[in-house]
Amino acid sequence: MRPNRSHTLVLHNLLNITEQGVEPLSFEEFYEDIYIEACKFGPVRSMIVCENGNHLKGNVYLYYEREHDAQRARDNFNTRWYDERPLYCDLTHIEDFREAICRKHDVKSCERGNECNFMHVRRPSTKLRIDLEKAQAKKWQST
Repeated sequence: MRPNRSHTLVLHNLLNITEQGVEPLSFEEFYEDIYIEACKFGPVRSMIVCENGNHLKGNVYLYYEREHDAQRARDNFNTRWYDERPLYCDLTHIEDFREAICRKHDVKSCERGNECNFMHVRRPSTKLRIDLEKAQAKKWQST
């Protein structure tokens, strides 16, 4: 069941990882591109990119400060294309990413691999994440 209201949005299979692990854009470029686009609808508190399993692989989760911003982003993203593919997104029940992330993957010891039902998060560099968060804070302070 999909919620009618939520702070969190999931963009399904957005990161296109081929069988060889090759991506059209570097991950850093991808992350920056999506983050900047997502911030157009409101302040983003968190962005998670999954890299495991068939059901989570390539999913991007965006947690917005306000529910109506997540709804606006969903409505906009569902009419767009990225990397020559249509975007599909929904609101989701996930409110606390800490409970959804595989802690074993973070220490490279998840024995379930692609069968794990918890998020295997692919993270950008700390510098990129901090730079994006600072730019977003500046943008939303001035509006």
